[in-house]
Amino acid sequence: MGFAWDDDLVELVCPDGGRVWLKAKMSQGDEDAAKGAMFKISRLEVGTNIFQGEFDIVAYQREILKRMVKKWDYTHNGKDVPVTPENIMHLDIETVELIMAEVNRLNARRTPDEGRDFTTAS
Repeated sequence: MGFAWDDDLVELVCPDGGRVWLKAKMSQGDEDAAKGAMFKISRLEVGTNIFQGEFDIVAYQREILKRMVKKWDYTHNGKDVPVTPENIMHLDIETVELIMAEVNRLNARRTPDEGRDFTTAS
């Protein structure tokens, strides 16, 4: 509990042997940005208060990946592959699913009983 720092990392070993370092905890700013990417609201009729909303779960996941993946040891043609939004989109589906599962595990909400004991590991 407390803060979610960008340099507080957790190592994840992928099935292909590659290693990915994730931000250990999602911050309020990370969650707000992901939710903001997910919801698109537009005015349905000019001059009215009628709005239309769209829900884009892919945009939410992309934003989470961009914010939570901090480094990796992947190479391509003998060169290091930098962690960029574009390169994150080149990750294979199995790796993305593993990363998202770990992000969800790391950021699982505590039950009321767990929340009372601040010594319980998260």
